[in-house]
Amino acid sequence: MHRRSSYGDRVTLLPPDVLADRLRSGLLSFPVTHFDADLQFDEPRYREHLAWQAGFDVAGLFAAGGTGEGFSLTPPEVDHVVRTAVDEVGGRVPVIAPATGGTALAVAQAKAAQDAGASGVLLFPPYLTEAGQRGLAEHVSAVCRATDLGVIVYSRANAVLQDATVAELADRNPNLVGFKDASATSSGSPASTPASANGWPTSAACPPPRRSRCRCCSWA
Repeated sequence: MHRRSSYGDRVTLLPPDVLADRLRSGLLSFPVTHFDADLQFDEPRYREHLAWQAGFDVAGLFAAGGTGEGFSLTPPEVDHVVRTAVDEVGGRVPVIAPATGGTALAVAQAKAAQDAGASGVLLFPPYLTEAGQRGLAEHVSAVCRATDLGVIVYSRANAVLQDATVAELADRNPNLVGFKDASATSSGSPASTPASANGWPTSAACPPPRRSRCRCCSWA
């Protein structure tokens, strides 16, 4: 199954189960997003970095995520970064796009990711929103229903999913293919649930010092 990106190149829209098999096969890459001196997206340097990372036979590339400073980008900029990644390496490496913020924004970004030709979605916790397990389950399910792409849910901070919730979500959403656990407080063992990707080896390679919109990780 194929979809065209706005750049005109054919990119593969991987079925969720195929994406899951591909991602668990090796290292995962979380590239930073490059900015120029005016703190605008530096597309040429970003493309150069992605091409370098793709040369190491990584199993998946996560564009505009946490390491990629997705929190500092506007929605149009996120779309630009994802489309650039798809255009540069999408023919060789599955590109995973972010879905962030509240449910409406996350749904919109999941749809935009599919339209851009991404292979999957990494669903981040709702920003600074505390929620019970039922609310989190509905949030994740709404995003899964919005796309045909495989979805990886990120459990951390204010949105820690318990094992029973992950198991329920896996039953409700066939395209929920991964579980990224960044908490030490999950009850039970998420790695034992059908949708779990816990334990996948990951890699986040950084380029030389770069400018950043985030004061906590900026260099001159």
